[in-house]
Amino acid sequence: MSKFRRFGRLLAATTVSATIVVGAPVAFAQEGDVVDFSVTNITDFHGHLSFEETEEPGANSEMGAAKLKPLIEYVNQDQEFIMTTSGDNVGGTAFVSAVANDEPTLDILNLLGVDVSAVGNHEFDQGHEDLTGRIVEGSDYPILGANVTLNGEPLLDASKVIEVDGVKVGFVGTVTTLTKNKVAPSAIEGVEFTDPVAATNAEADRLTESGEADVVVALMHEDVEQYAEGFNNNVDILFGGDSHVRSSGEVAREGALPLYWAQGHEYGKVLQDADIKFNKDTNEIESIEINQWDRSMPEVEALEPDAEVAARVAAAEAEAKALGAEVVGQMESATFRGQDAGAGSGSNRGVESTLNSLIADANRASLEQQIGVDIDLGIMNAGGVRADLPEGDVTFEDVLTVQPFGNSVAYGILTGQDILDALEAQWQPGASRPRLALGMSAGFEYVYDPSAEQGERVISATLNGEEIDPAADYTVATST
Repeated sequence: MSKFRRFGRLLAATTVSATIVVGAPVAFAQEGDVVDFSVTNITDFHGHLSFEETEEPGANSEMGAAKLKPLIEYVNQDQEFIMTTSGDNVGGTAFVSAVANDEPTLDILNLLGVDVSAVGNHEFDQGHEDLTGRIVEGSDYPILGANVTLNGEPLLDASKVIEVDGVKVGFVGTVTTLTKNKVAPSAIEGVEFTDPVAATNAEADRLTESGEADVVVALMHEDVEQYAEGFNNNVDILFGGDSHVRSSGEVAREGALPLYWAQGHEYGKVLQDADIKFNKDTNEIESIEINQWDRSMPEVEALEPDAEVAARVAAAEAEAKALGAEVVGQMESATFRGQDAGAGSGSNRGVESTLNSLIADANRASLEQQIGVDIDLGIMNAGGVRADLPEGDVTFEDVLTVQPFGNSVAYGILTGQDILDALEAQWQPGASRPRLALGMSAGFEYVYDPSAEQGERVISATLNGEEIDPAADYTVATST
Protein backbone atom coordinates (compact mmCIF):
# COMPACT_ATOMS: atom_id res chain seq x y z
CA MET A 1 0.00 0.00 0.00
CA SER A 2 1.46 3.34 -1.01
CA LYS A 3 0.80 7.04 -1.15
CA PHE A 4 2.12 9.47 -3.77
CA ARG A 5 1.69 13.23 -4.08
CA ARG A 6 1.16 14.56 -7.60
CA PHE A 7 -1.07 17.23 -9.03
CA GLY A 8 -3.15 17.95 -12.13
CA ARG A 9 -4.92 14.58 -12.31
CA LEU A 10 -7.16 13.88 -15.32
CA LEU A 11 -9.94 11.31 -15.28
CA ALA A 12 -9.68 8.37 -17.68
CA ALA A 13 -11.93 8.03 -20.71
CA THR A 14 -13.59 4.82 -19.56
CA THR A 15 -15.43 5.28 -16.28
CA VAL A 16 -17.94 3.25 -14.29
CA SER A 17 -18.96 5.21 -11.23
CA ALA A 18 -21.55 6.02 -8.66
CA THR A 19 -20.60 9.68 -8.88
CA ILE A 20 -18.63 11.15 -11.79
CA VAL A 21 -16.88 14.51 -11.40
CA VAL A 22 -15.14 15.21 -14.69
CA GLY A 23 -11.94 17.22 -14.50
CA ALA A 24 -12.14 17.76 -10.74
CA PRO A 25 -8.84 17.96 -8.83
CA VAL A 26 -8.11 15.57 -6.00
CA ALA A 27 -9.39 16.94 -2.69
CA PHE A 28 -6.64 17.64 -0.20
CA ALA A 29 -8.93 17.80 2.86
CA GLN A 30 -11.83 15.64 3.88
CA GLU A 31 -15.20 16.89 5.14
CA GLY A 32 -16.08 14.96 8.27
CA ASP A 33 -14.57 11.53 8.70
CA VAL A 34 -14.50 10.46 5.03
CA VAL A 35 -11.53 8.49 3.75
CA ASP A 36 -10.51 8.59 0.07
CA PHE A 37 -8.48 5.65 -1.16
CA SER A 38 -8.25 3.43 -4.22
CA VAL A 39 -7.80 -0.16 -5.29
CA THR A 40 -5.71 -0.54 -8.45
CA ASN A 41 -5.68 -3.67 -10.61
CA ILE A 42 -4.15 -5.46 -13.56
CA THR A 43 -4.84 -8.99 -14.77
CA ASP A 44 -3.32 -11.76 -16.88
CA PHE A 45 0.11 -10.10 -16.90
CA HIS A 46 1.80 -13.27 -18.17
CA GLY A 47 5.28 -11.84 -17.85
CA HIS A 48 4.85 -9.14 -20.50
CA LEU A 49 7.65 -6.99 -19.16
CA SER A 50 8.75 -5.15 -22.29
CA PHE A 51 7.53 -1.85 -23.69
CA GLU A 52 6.06 -1.98 -27.21
CA GLU A 53 7.68 0.58 -29.48
CA THR A 54 5.01 2.06 -31.76
CA GLU A 55 4.46 5.39 -33.49
CA GLU A 56 0.74 5.46 -32.77
CA PRO A 57 0.05 3.70 -29.46
CA GLY A 58 -3.50 2.52 -29.01
CA ALA A 59 -5.68 0.91 -26.37
CA ASN A 60 -4.18 -2.47 -27.28
CA SER A 61 -0.52 -1.43 -27.10
CA GLU A 62 1.73 -3.16 -24.59
CA MET A 63 2.44 -0.97 -21.57
CA GLY A 64 5.58 -2.63 -20.31
CA ALA A 65 6.44 -2.85 -16.62
CA ALA A 66 8.64 0.27 -16.59
CA LYS A 67 5.73 2.47 -17.76
CA LEU A 68 3.19 0.63 -15.65
CA LYS A 69 5.01 1.67 -12.47
CA PRO A 70 4.70 5.46 -12.99
CA LEU A 71 1.14 5.01 -14.25
CA ILE A 72 0.21 3.31 -10.98
CA GLU A 73 1.66 6.31 -9.17
CA TYR A 74 0.02 8.83 -11.50
CA VAL A 75 -3.54 7.57 -11.12
CA ASN A 76 -3.12 7.44 -7.34
CA GLN A 77 -1.64 10.85 -6.76
CA ASP A 78 -2.20 12.18 -3.26
CA GLN A 79 -4.13 9.17 -2.03
CA GLU A 80 -3.50 5.83 -0.42
CA PHE A 81 -3.96 2.85 -2.69
CA ILE A 82 -3.76 -0.93 -2.71
CA MET A 83 -2.23 -2.61 -5.78
CA THR A 84 -3.80 -5.89 -6.87
CA THR A 85 -3.84 -8.45 -9.67
CA SER A 86 -6.50 -10.96 -10.73
CA GLY A 87 -4.15 -13.86 -11.44
CA ASP A 88 -2.06 -15.38 -14.25
CA ASN A 89 0.87 -13.21 -13.25
CA VAL A 90 3.19 -15.99 -14.44
CA GLY A 91 2.87 -19.02 -16.70
CA GLY A 92 2.21 -18.82 -20.43
CA THR A 93 4.59 -15.90 -20.36
CA ALA A 94 6.45 -13.78 -22.88
CA PHE A 95 9.86 -15.19 -23.86
CA VAL A 96 11.73 -12.57 -21.81
CA SER A 97 10.23 -14.14 -18.69
CA ALA A 98 9.55 -17.74 -19.76
CA VAL A 99 13.19 -18.43 -20.60
CA ALA A 100 14.11 -17.60 -16.98
CA ASN A 101 11.27 -19.60 -15.39
CA ASP A 102 9.43 -16.33 -14.67
CA GLU A 103 11.93 -15.13 -12.06
CA PRO A 104 12.10 -11.66 -13.72
CA THR A 105 8.32 -11.34 -13.47
CA LEU A 106 8.23 -12.32 -9.81
CA ASP A 107 10.92 -9.69 -9.13
CA ILE A 108 9.18 -6.97 -11.10
CA LEU A 109 5.73 -7.53 -9.59
CA ASN A 110 7.41 -6.97 -6.23
CA LEU A 111 8.95 -3.75 -7.59
CA LEU A 112 5.51 -2.65 -8.82
CA GLY A 113 4.32 -2.86 -5.25
CA VAL A 114 1.62 -5.51 -5.62
CA ASP A 115 -0.15 -5.91 -2.28
CA VAL A 116 -2.43 -8.89 -2.98
CA SER A 117 -3.30 -11.20 -5.89
CA ALA A 118 -5.80 -13.85 -6.82
CA VAL A 119 -4.34 -17.13 -8.00
CA GLY A 120 -4.73 -17.85 -11.72
CA ASN A 121 -4.91 -21.16 -13.53
CA HIS A 122 -1.40 -20.67 -14.94
CA GLU A 123 0.10 -20.46 -11.48
CA PHE A 124 -0.64 -24.21 -11.36
CA ASP A 125 1.23 -25.02 -14.61
CA GLN A 126 4.20 -26.57 -12.83
CA GLY A 127 2.13 -28.10 -10.04
CA HIS A 128 0.56 -26.98 -6.78
CA GLU A 129 3.83 -27.52 -4.91
CA ASP A 130 5.59 -25.11 -7.29
CA LEU A 131 2.81 -22.60 -6.61
CA THR A 132 2.98 -22.84 -2.82
CA GLY A 133 6.77 -23.03 -2.92
CA ARG A 134 8.61 -21.07 -5.60
CA ILE A 135 5.83 -18.69 -6.64
CA VAL A 136 4.41 -17.85 -3.22
CA GLU A 137 7.88 -17.62 -1.65
CA GLY A 138 9.04 -15.31 -4.46
CA SER A 139 6.08 -12.95 -4.04
CA ASP A 140 6.07 -10.17 -1.44
CA TYR A 141 2.28 -10.38 -1.26
CA PRO A 142 -0.33 -13.07 -0.55
CA ILE A 143 -1.85 -15.12 -3.39
CA LEU A 144 -5.46 -15.94 -2.60
CA GLY A 145 -7.62 -18.91 -3.56
CA ALA A 146 -10.85 -19.09 -1.55
CA ASN A 147 -12.22 -21.84 -3.80
CA VAL A 148 -9.10 -24.05 -3.90
CA THR A 149 -8.54 -27.07 -1.66
CA LEU A 150 -5.93 -29.83 -1.53
CA ASN A 151 -7.26 -33.13 -0.20
CA GLY A 152 -10.15 -31.24 1.35
CA GLU A 153 -8.04 -28.58 3.10
CA PRO A 154 -7.47 -24.97 1.95
CA LEU A 155 -4.42 -24.74 -0.30
CA LEU A 156 -4.18 -20.94 -0.12
CA ASP A 157 -5.55 -18.18 2.08
CA ALA A 158 -9.12 -17.22 1.20
CA SER A 159 -8.75 -13.52 1.97
CA LYS A 160 -6.50 -10.71 3.11
CA VAL A 161 -7.50 -7.57 5.03
CA ILE A 162 -5.48 -4.38 4.51
CA GLU A 163 -6.21 -1.27 6.58
CA VAL A 164 -6.24 2.18 4.97
CA ASP A 165 -6.51 5.11 7.41
CA GLY A 166 -8.74 3.09 9.70
CA VAL A 167 -10.83 1.51 6.91
CA LYS A 168 -10.50 -2.27 6.76
CA VAL A 169 -10.46 -3.49 3.15
CA GLY A 170 -10.94 -7.21 2.63
CA PHE A 171 -9.80 -8.98 -0.53
CA VAL A 172 -11.15 -12.38 -1.58
CA GLY A 173 -9.38 -14.25 -4.40
CA THR A 174 -10.74 -17.08 -6.55
CA VAL A 175 -9.84 -18.93 -9.75
CA THR A 176 -11.89 -20.44 -12.56
CA THR A 177 -13.17 -23.99 -12.05
CA LEU A 178 -11.88 -24.70 -15.57
CA THR A 179 -8.39 -24.82 -14.10
CA LYS A 180 -8.90 -28.57 -13.77
CA ASN A 181 -9.18 -28.73 -17.58
CA LYS A 182 -6.36 -26.27 -18.31
CA VAL A 183 -3.59 -27.92 -16.29
CA ALA A 184 -2.07 -31.38 -16.55
CA PRO A 185 -3.87 -33.69 -14.07
CA SER A 186 -0.55 -34.74 -12.53
CA ALA A 187 0.10 -31.10 -11.56
CA ILE A 188 -3.09 -30.75 -9.53
CA GLU A 189 -3.63 -34.22 -8.08
CA GLY A 190 -5.88 -33.86 -5.04
CA VAL A 191 -6.70 -30.22 -5.84
CA GLU A 192 -10.36 -29.19 -6.15
CA PHE A 193 -11.81 -25.96 -7.54
CA THR A 194 -15.27 -25.05 -6.26
CA ASP A 195 -17.74 -22.40 -7.44
CA PRO A 196 -15.82 -19.08 -7.22
CA VAL A 197 -18.96 -16.97 -6.74
CA ALA A 198 -20.23 -19.09 -3.85
CA ALA A 199 -16.78 -19.12 -2.24
CA THR A 200 -16.48 -15.33 -2.58
CA ASN A 201 -19.94 -14.70 -1.14
CA ALA A 202 -19.27 -16.97 1.83
CA GLU A 203 -15.95 -15.30 2.65
CA ALA A 204 -17.41 -11.81 2.10
CA ASP A 205 -20.19 -12.67 4.55
CA ARG A 206 -17.67 -13.89 7.10
CA LEU A 207 -15.46 -10.81 6.77
CA THR A 208 -18.42 -8.43 7.03
CA GLU A 209 -20.34 -10.15 9.81
CA SER A 210 -17.23 -10.57 11.94
CA GLY A 211 -16.31 -6.92 11.51
CA GLU A 212 -12.97 -7.84 9.95
CA ALA A 213 -13.71 -5.82 6.81
CA ASP A 214 -15.60 -2.59 6.08
CA VAL A 215 -15.17 -2.94 2.29
CA VAL A 216 -14.87 -6.20 0.32
CA VAL A 217 -13.13 -6.46 -3.06
CA ALA A 218 -13.35 -9.68 -5.08
CA LEU A 219 -10.36 -10.62 -7.23
CA MET A 220 -11.73 -13.30 -9.55
CA HIS A 221 -9.69 -15.12 -12.17
CA GLU A 222 -12.73 -15.66 -14.37
CA ASP A 223 -14.63 -13.59 -16.92
CA VAL A 224 -16.61 -11.26 -14.64
CA GLU A 225 -19.30 -10.32 -17.13
CA GLN A 226 -20.52 -13.91 -17.05
CA TYR A 227 -20.81 -14.00 -13.25
CA ALA A 228 -21.27 -10.46 -11.90
CA GLU A 229 -24.97 -10.82 -11.10
CA GLY A 230 -24.31 -13.74 -8.73
CA PHE A 231 -22.47 -11.80 -6.02
CA ASN A 232 -24.21 -10.74 -2.83
CA ASN A 233 -24.45 -7.31 -1.21
CA ASN A 234 -21.35 -7.85 0.91
CA VAL A 235 -19.15 -7.71 -2.21
CA ASP A 236 -18.54 -4.07 -3.13
CA ILE A 237 -16.12 -4.20 -6.07
CA LEU A 238 -15.22 -6.98 -8.50
CA PHE A 239 -12.12 -7.27 -10.68
CA GLY A 240 -11.97 -10.20 -13.11
CA GLY A 241 -9.57 -11.91 -15.50
CA ASP A 242 -8.78 -15.10 -17.43
CA SER A 243 -10.67 -14.40 -20.67
CA HIS A 244 -8.29 -11.63 -21.86
CA VAL A 245 -11.09 -9.14 -22.54
CA ARG A 246 -11.63 -5.55 -21.47
CA SER A 247 -15.00 -4.79 -19.94
CA SER A 248 -16.74 -2.90 -17.16
CA GLY A 249 -20.21 -2.40 -15.79
CA GLU A 250 -22.44 -2.38 -12.77
CA VAL A 251 -25.17 -4.54 -11.25
CA ALA A 252 -28.06 -2.75 -9.53
CA ARG A 253 -28.91 -4.12 -6.07
CA GLU A 254 -31.54 -3.49 -3.42
CA GLY A 255 -30.30 -2.03 -0.18
CA ALA A 256 -26.77 -1.37 -1.42
CA LEU A 257 -24.76 0.55 -3.95
CA PRO A 258 -24.50 -1.20 -7.31
CA LEU A 259 -21.77 -3.81 -7.64
CA TYR A 260 -19.13 -2.11 -9.77
CA TRP A 261 -17.03 -4.52 -11.82
CA ALA A 262 -14.25 -4.29 -14.37
CA GLN A 263 -11.76 -6.45 -16.23
CA GLY A 264 -8.46 -5.14 -17.56
CA HIS A 265 -7.78 -7.09 -20.76
CA GLU A 266 -4.32 -8.72 -20.66
CA TYR A 267 -0.54 -8.25 -20.29
CA GLY A 268 -0.83 -5.06 -18.23
CA LYS A 269 -2.26 -3.20 -21.25
CA VAL A 270 -5.01 -1.73 -19.09
CA LEU A 271 -4.61 -0.39 -15.57
CA GLN A 272 -7.87 -0.04 -13.69
CA ASP A 273 -8.37 2.00 -10.60
CA ALA A 274 -11.35 2.06 -8.22
CA ASP A 275 -11.61 5.31 -6.23
CA ILE A 276 -13.58 4.79 -3.03
CA LYS A 277 -15.02 7.26 -0.53
CA PHE A 278 -15.78 5.65 2.82
CA ASN A 279 -17.54 7.48 5.64
CA LYS A 280 -16.24 6.23 8.99
CA ASP A 281 -19.02 8.05 10.87
CA THR A 282 -21.76 6.10 9.08
CA ASN A 283 -19.57 3.08 8.32
CA GLU A 284 -20.77 3.19 4.70
CA ILE A 285 -19.29 3.59 1.24
CA GLU A 286 -20.34 6.96 -0.17
CA SER A 287 -19.18 6.40 -3.73
CA ILE A 288 -17.15 4.15 -6.02
CA GLU A 289 -15.60 5.22 -9.32
CA ILE A 290 -13.68 2.87 -11.62
CA ASN A 291 -11.36 4.27 -14.30
CA GLN A 292 -9.50 2.27 -16.95
CA TRP A 293 -6.23 3.60 -18.36
CA ASP A 294 -4.27 2.59 -21.49
CA ARG A 295 -1.65 3.94 -23.89
CA SER A 296 -4.17 5.58 -26.21
CA MET A 297 -4.43 8.34 -23.58
CA PRO A 298 -1.82 11.11 -24.07
CA GLU A 299 -1.21 11.54 -20.35
CA VAL A 300 -0.30 7.85 -20.09
CA GLU A 301 2.05 7.89 -23.05
CA ALA A 302 3.80 11.00 -21.68
CA LEU A 303 4.88 9.27 -18.46
CA GLU A 304 8.61 8.56 -18.09
CA PRO A 305 9.53 4.91 -17.42
CA ASP A 306 10.64 4.00 -13.92
CA ALA A 307 14.44 3.68 -13.91
CA GLU A 308 14.71 0.78 -11.46
CA VAL A 309 12.07 -1.33 -13.21
CA ALA A 310 13.51 -0.45 -16.63
CA ALA A 311 16.95 -1.67 -15.54
CA ARG A 312 15.53 -5.00 -14.34
CA VAL A 313 13.62 -5.43 -17.60
CA ALA A 314 16.71 -4.58 -19.65
CA ALA A 315 18.73 -7.22 -17.81
CA ALA A 316 16.05 -9.83 -18.47
CA GLU A 317 15.85 -8.82 -22.14
CA ALA A 318 19.62 -9.11 -22.58
CA GLU A 319 19.69 -12.58 -21.07
CA ALA A 320 16.71 -13.68 -23.15
CA LYS A 321 18.22 -12.33 -26.36
CA ALA A 322 21.40 -14.34 -25.87
CA LEU A 323 19.52 -17.54 -25.05
CA GLY A 324 16.93 -17.12 -27.76
CA ALA A 325 19.16 -16.46 -30.76
CA GLU A 326 19.78 -20.13 -31.66
CA VAL A 327 18.20 -21.01 -35.02
CA VAL A 328 16.21 -24.24 -34.67
CA GLY A 329 14.53 -24.44 -38.08
CA GLN A 330 13.28 -22.66 -41.18
CA MET A 331 9.84 -21.77 -42.54
CA GLU A 332 9.10 -21.29 -46.24
CA SER A 333 6.21 -19.00 -45.34
CA ALA A 334 4.77 -17.47 -42.18
CA THR A 335 1.88 -19.16 -40.38
CA PHE A 336 -0.76 -17.33 -38.38
CA ARG A 337 -3.39 -17.72 -35.68
CA GLY A 338 -7.07 -16.98 -36.20
CA GLN A 339 -8.30 -13.41 -36.16
CA ASP A 340 -11.38 -11.24 -36.45
CA ALA A 341 -11.73 -8.87 -39.40
CA GLY A 342 -9.73 -5.73 -38.68
CA ALA A 343 -8.22 -7.16 -35.50
CA GLY A 344 -4.78 -8.59 -34.87
CA SER A 345 -3.68 -12.17 -35.34
CA GLY A 346 -4.78 -14.29 -32.41
CA SER A 347 -7.88 -12.20 -31.71
CA ASN A 348 -10.21 -15.10 -32.57
CA ARG A 349 -9.57 -18.58 -31.17
CA GLY A 350 -12.81 -19.83 -32.71
CA VAL A 351 -11.63 -20.24 -36.29
CA GLU A 352 -9.24 -22.72 -37.89
CA SER A 353 -5.71 -21.41 -38.38
CA THR A 354 -2.65 -22.44 -40.33
CA LEU A 355 -0.45 -22.34 -37.23
CA ASN A 356 -2.76 -24.52 -35.14
CA SER A 357 -2.79 -27.10 -37.90
CA LEU A 358 1.00 -26.93 -38.28
CA ILE A 359 1.50 -27.58 -34.56
CA ALA A 360 -0.97 -30.47 -34.68
CA ASP A 361 1.17 -31.94 -37.50
CA ALA A 362 4.29 -31.36 -35.40
CA ASN A 363 2.75 -33.09 -32.39
CA ARG A 364 2.11 -36.19 -34.45
CA ALA A 365 5.40 -36.19 -36.39
CA SER A 366 7.65 -35.48 -33.39
CA LEU A 367 6.30 -38.37 -31.33
CA GLU A 368 6.46 -40.79 -34.25
CA GLN A 369 10.12 -39.90 -34.78
CA GLN A 370 11.11 -39.97 -31.10
CA ILE A 371 9.38 -43.13 -29.89
CA GLY A 372 8.63 -45.10 -33.06
CA VAL A 373 4.86 -45.36 -32.46
CA ASP A 374 2.42 -44.86 -35.34
CA ILE A 375 0.25 -41.84 -34.50
CA ASP A 376 -3.09 -41.51 -36.28
CA LEU A 377 -3.89 -37.93 -35.38
CA GLY A 378 -2.31 -34.78 -33.94
CA ILE A 379 -4.41 -32.17 -32.14
CA MET A 380 -3.65 -28.65 -30.86
CA ASN A 381 -5.83 -26.33 -28.77
CA ALA A 382 -6.07 -22.71 -29.91
CA GLY A 383 -5.43 -21.26 -26.45
CA GLY A 384 -1.99 -22.86 -26.37
CA VAL A 385 -0.76 -20.83 -29.37
CA ARG A 386 0.31 -17.34 -28.31
CA ALA A 387 2.18 -15.85 -31.29
CA ASP A 388 2.63 -16.28 -35.04
CA LEU A 389 5.55 -18.13 -36.64
CA PRO A 390 7.69 -16.03 -39.01
CA GLU A 391 9.01 -16.83 -42.46
CA GLY A 392 12.67 -17.77 -42.75
CA ASP A 393 14.93 -18.68 -39.86
CA VAL A 394 13.05 -19.76 -36.75
CA THR A 395 14.82 -19.20 -33.45
CA PHE A 396 14.41 -20.75 -30.04
CA GLU A 397 12.81 -17.47 -28.98
CA ASP A 398 10.26 -17.72 -31.80
CA VAL A 399 9.28 -21.24 -30.77
CA LEU A 400 9.00 -20.51 -27.06
CA THR A 401 7.01 -17.35 -27.80
CA VAL A 402 4.50 -19.40 -29.82
CA GLN A 403 4.17 -22.01 -27.05
CA PRO A 404 5.46 -20.53 -23.78
CA PHE A 405 3.96 -23.04 -21.36
CA GLY A 406 6.69 -25.65 -21.05
CA ASN A 407 4.15 -28.39 -21.72
CA SER A 408 5.07 -31.88 -22.82
CA VAL A 409 3.69 -33.62 -25.90
CA ALA A 410 2.04 -36.94 -25.10
CA TYR A 411 0.03 -39.60 -26.87
CA GLY A 412 -2.84 -41.82 -25.87
CA ILE A 413 -5.71 -43.91 -27.18
CA LEU A 414 -9.08 -42.30 -27.92
CA THR A 415 -12.12 -43.93 -29.42
CA GLY A 416 -13.68 -42.47 -32.51
CA GLN A 417 -16.55 -41.30 -30.31
CA ASP A 418 -14.09 -39.49 -28.02
CA ILE A 419 -12.79 -37.59 -31.05
CA LEU A 420 -16.29 -36.71 -32.23
CA ASP A 421 -17.19 -35.54 -28.72
CA ALA A 422 -14.08 -33.35 -28.65
CA LEU A 423 -15.10 -31.76 -31.95
CA GLU A 424 -18.57 -31.02 -30.58
CA ALA A 425 -17.06 -29.50 -27.43
CA GLN A 426 -15.40 -26.77 -29.51
CA TRP A 427 -18.69 -24.87 -29.22
CA GLN A 428 -19.40 -23.40 -25.80
CA PRO A 429 -22.62 -21.35 -25.95
CA GLY A 430 -22.84 -18.60 -23.36
CA ALA A 431 -19.11 -18.61 -22.65
CA SER A 432 -16.88 -15.58 -23.23
CA ARG A 433 -15.46 -17.47 -26.20
CA PRO A 434 -18.40 -19.32 -27.83
CA ARG A 435 -16.07 -21.46 -29.92
CA LEU A 436 -12.52 -22.69 -29.36
CA ALA A 437 -11.27 -24.27 -32.59
CA LEU A 438 -8.96 -27.28 -32.49
CA GLY A 439 -6.01 -27.62 -34.83
CA MET A 440 -6.06 -31.02 -36.54
CA SER A 441 -3.19 -32.72 -38.36
CA ALA A 442 -3.16 -33.33 -42.11
CA GLY A 443 -5.41 -36.10 -43.36
CA PHE A 444 -8.22 -35.34 -40.91
CA GLU A 445 -11.29 -33.54 -42.21
CA TYR A 446 -14.73 -32.88 -40.80
CA VAL A 447 -17.93 -31.18 -41.93
CA TYR A 448 -20.06 -29.22 -39.49
CA ASP A 449 -23.12 -26.99 -39.33
CA PRO A 450 -22.46 -24.09 -36.89
CA SER A 451 -26.20 -23.30 -36.75
CA ALA A 452 -27.20 -26.75 -35.49
CA GLU A 453 -28.07 -27.58 -31.88
CA GLN A 454 -25.35 -28.11 -29.29
CA GLY A 455 -23.94 -31.63 -29.66
CA GLU A 456 -25.29 -32.05 -33.18
CA ARG A 457 -23.02 -29.78 -35.24
CA VAL A 458 -20.55 -32.35 -36.60
CA ILE A 459 -22.02 -33.96 -39.71
CA SER A 460 -19.11 -36.20 -40.68
CA ALA A 461 -15.42 -36.76 -39.92
CA THR A 462 -12.81 -38.66 -41.93
CA LEU A 463 -9.19 -39.70 -41.47
CA ASN A 464 -7.27 -40.24 -44.69
CA GLY A 465 -10.58 -40.45 -46.55
CA GLU A 466 -12.19 -43.03 -44.26
CA GLU A 467 -15.08 -42.25 -41.91
CA ILE A 468 -14.19 -42.09 -38.21
CA ASP A 469 -15.54 -45.24 -36.56
CA PRO A 470 -17.03 -44.33 -33.16
CA ALA A 471 -16.14 -47.78 -31.81
CA ALA A 472 -12.57 -47.92 -33.12
CA ASP A 473 -9.42 -46.88 -31.25
CA TYR A 474 -7.12 -44.13 -32.55
CA THR A 475 -3.68 -43.06 -31.34
CA VAL A 476 -3.68 -39.29 -30.73
CA ALA A 477 -0.81 -36.91 -29.92
CA THR A 478 -1.34 -33.57 -28.21
CA SER A 479 0.07 -31.14 -25.68
CA THR A 480 -0.41 -32.10 -22.04
